[in-house]
Amino acid sequence: MRRIALDAMGGDFAPLAAVEGALTATEETRDELVLVGDSGFLNHLIGSGKSRSAIQIVDCPEYIRMDEPGSRVIRKKKEVSVTRAMKLLEKGEVEAVVTAGNSAGAVASAVHFLGCFPGIDRPVLACLLPTSHEPLLLVDTGANLEPQPHHLVQGALLGEVYIKEAFGISSPSVGLLNIGTERNKGTRFLRKTYKLLKKVTKSFVGNVEGGDLFNGKVHVVVCDGFVGNVLLKSCEAWGESVWRIWQDKLEQVLRGFTQKDIVMKALKEAYGVIDYRQTGGAPLLGVNGTVVIAHGKSSGQAIYNAIRLADDLVSRRIVSKMRERLEQDDVIENLEKVLPGAVFRKLGKKIKSGVDIRRGKQG
Repeated sequence: MRRIALDAMGGDFAPLAAVEGALTATEETRDELVLVGDSGFLNHLIGSGKSRSAIQIVDCPEYIRMDEPGSRVIRKKKEVSVTRAMKLLEKGEVEAVVTAGNSAGAVASAVHFLGCFPGIDRPVLACLLPTSHEPLLLVDTGANLEPQPHHLVQGALLGEVYIKEAFGISSPSVGLLNIGTERNKGTRFLRKTYKLLKKVTKSFVGNVEGGDLFNGKVHVVVCDGFVGNVLLKSCEAWGESVWRIWQDKLEQVLRGFTQKDIVMKALKEAYGVIDYRQTGGAPLLGVNGTVVIAHGKSSGQAIYNAIRLADDLVSRRIVSKMRERLEQDDVIENLEKVLPGAVFRKLGKKIKSGVDIRRGKQG
């Protein structure tokens, strides 16, 4: 049985979607859920059914609106729902945090309260894209909109380790998203990133184009958070559009066909493979704790699946295993070769003082 904190005020449809997802989770799993938000609202929505015993409410009516600059808000407001959830994780009172709220605020509060792995100064959001081949991990999908080249290198290492631990791929390949496969393609930023990746990881196979994302060429695709977020949401919208087209056309073609329901059910199951609501959310990689950030427009179903993802990550100790593997693979030593001197000296002080991995955070 695991205790998972849910930012009940985060998301376009909060707190209703959060409560729906939490109630489903208590029925389908053995998890205990800690809902952080406006207790008056939440108690009214939850009611007094049998699932109520598996839900605890922590009163915190303040929250970050989706249109607010999240990283600034957490510095101004003393306590908002997402920071309260992160504090619970920091203190070991819960084992994971799930939020569909303001991504910038969630990332900033996670870094502030949980800290990053040694050698990592910016975490990344990693999203699994559906393919007919082995898993494809897109890193970053929105945590860092204006990174430096060495941040993409950190993201590549985190993505590589995550896919090893979460999916058992022993030798994953890493590609840099670009407009061409040649090493001299793209902006100055991408060309510099290419050189750094070549120095740091043997898994780097070079640039990949958009058309290579779903053909099994690589296991991890690296890009900045702005590009990754646009790409991810475009894929989601494309999937929904194709689903509607299929429905309309098949309704016309199969009209009067006695086995129509079977065909439509099979089609719906196929769409489920690419439906973001089934994925639930994206893990925030590089912080000392299990954090899952869901889509801002998450429904109750999406929140439920985000809780399931958090449960799975905790039960398999993925975060702890990632930290251990990064230490074993001498990632700090490799990063020292490419990090700007001032940045590495700052990180080096953290590593030496043991404020990150050696604090013994729960993974």
